[in-house]
Amino acid sequence: MARRDDSAGCGCFLVILLFVVPTVVVLAAWLVGAFALAMAAPAMVPYLLLKDPAQFQQAQTQWLVALAVSPVLSYVLATARLPGRFRARTALADPDETETRGDRWARRRRQGLQTILLLTSTSVTALVMLLRGNVAHGPQAFTQTVHLLAAILVTSVLLPLLFRAWDYWYPPLGEAVTVEAVRNAAHEADRQRRRADTESARLRQMLEQVERQLHDSYQRSNFGGMCQVHFESFRCADAAHHHYESVRTSARTLSRLEARARASARPRLVPLREPGTGRRRRPDRVQMRAATAGLREHRLALNSQAKHGLNDVQTLNGRTAVLRDTIREVCGERGQQWYDALERRKHGRGS
Repeated sequence: MARRDDSAGCGCFLVILLFVVPTVVVLAAWLVGAFALAMAAPAMVPYLLLKDPAQFQQAQTQWLVALAVSPVLSYVLATARLPGRFRARTALADPDETETRGDRWARRRRQGLQTILLLTSTSVTALVMLLRGNVAHGPQAFTQTVHLLAAILVTSVLLPLLFRAWDYWYPPLGEAVTVEAVRNAAHEADRQRRRADTESARLRQMLEQVERQLHDSYQRSNFGGMCQVHFESFRCADAAHHHYESVRTSARTLSRLEARARASARPRLVPLREPGTGRRRRPDRVQMRAATAGLREHRLALNSQAKHGLNDVQTLNGRTAVLRDTIREVCGERGQQWYDALERRKHGRGS
C-alpha cells in the first residue's frame, strides 16, 4: 500500500502560517489604527500644528484626509443599528408607516446630536491622552501609541452602545401620545376584536363545511364534485388569509402605538410636545400606564387570533394542495388537463 504524500499539505499550511496570517493581522491592525486616528483627527491636527509642526508637515496629506473623513465615520458609527434579532425587541427599532413628519425630524436631530457627541468625545479623549504625555515619541513611543489608540477605540465603541440604549428607552418622537389617544385606540381595538371574533366564527363554519364536502368527494371520486370542493377550499383559504392579514396589521398598529405611549410616559429632560397645542408638557404617567395596560390586553388578544388565523391558512392551503394532486392522480385525463390549466393560470397570475 502506497504511503500518502502530505508534503503539499504541509507546504500550504506553512505558507498560510508564515505569510497569510501575519499579512491579515498587520492589515487589520493598520485599519484599526487608521480608524482611531481619523476619529481623533479634530484634536490631533490642532495639537500637532501648535506643538510639533514638523511632524504634521511630514504627513500633512494623511492628516487632512483623516480630518475630512472623521465626521463621516462619526455619523456612520453613531447611527449604526444593531442586528435585526436585537432590534426586534423594540417595536420602535425601525421607521414604519406610523412614523410622522415630526418623528422623522426628531430622529434626524437625534442622529446629528449623537454624531457631534461621538466626535467631540473621541477628540477630547485624544487631547487628554496627548496632554498626559502620550505623544508617541522617544523610547516609549510604541506603548504611548497603544494607550492613545486604545482610549480612542474604547470611546468609539462604548458611546454608540450607549446611544442605542438611549434610542431604546427614549426613542425620538415628534409629538407625545396623549392618554385620550390611547383610550380611543383601545375602544377601536375592542371593536376590531369583536369583528375579528365574528369573522373567525364564520371562517370556522366555512372550514367545517369544506371538510364535510371534501370527505364526501373522496368517497364518491366524482370529478365535478372534487373540482367544486377544490374551488370552495381555495375560496375559504383566500378569505382566511385576508382575515389573518387584517388581524395581524391591527395587532402591529397597536404594538407601535403601545410602544409610543410607553416612550411618551417615560421621564425626559425636555418634555415632548402635545399634538394640537404644540406645548411641552409632562404626561400623567399613572393614567398613561393604565390606558396602555388596556391597549396591551387588546393587542395580545389580536396576536392570539392572528396566530390561530395563520394555522387555519396553513391547514386550508395544505388540504387544497392535497385535493389538487388527488384530482390529477385519480380523475385520469380530465384531471390532468384540469391540473395543467390550473398551473397555467397560477403562473399567469404570478407573471
